Amino acid sequence: KVLKKYNNSYELAQEMGISVDALKDAYDTYNESARKGWCPSGKTRFPGTPYRVDQELRVGFVEPVLHYVMGGVAIDTEARVLDKLDTPIAGLYACGETTGGVHGRNRLAGNSLVDCVVYGRVAGASAIKLLNSGRSKL
Repeated sequence: KVLKKYNNSYELAQEMGISVDALKDAYDTYNESARKGWCPSGKTRFPGTPYRVDQELRVGFVEPVLHYVMGGVAIDTEARVLDKLDTPIAGLYACGETTGGVHGRNRLAGNSLVDCVVYGRVAGASAIKLLNSGRSKL
């Protein structure tokens, strides 16, 4: 579930390991901004106000996460990893977010599927080709 139910701010404060007074202070500041219709960050809408310590809450905890990596190792059209001189490193293949430069400086949402699915298949086919060539040390 994305949101967790708390019967009141006392339950929330206990789980967060903080004083309920800290939440009350935050509510008071927010409620005052709502009363004025403005806050220092420029917000002008304040849905759900006023907030009180005795009301039921639904809380979503947000944590920073890594969404997508734009950098990585360079690969060629056979998904072989390239060294600093753009020479393929024998037997080393890469795909997905470990690779870089496929999309340039930005990417369209959903294109990471191309990175992992298409280049995953290319890397697999290239590795099989190397194994079947007799040149592999495996």
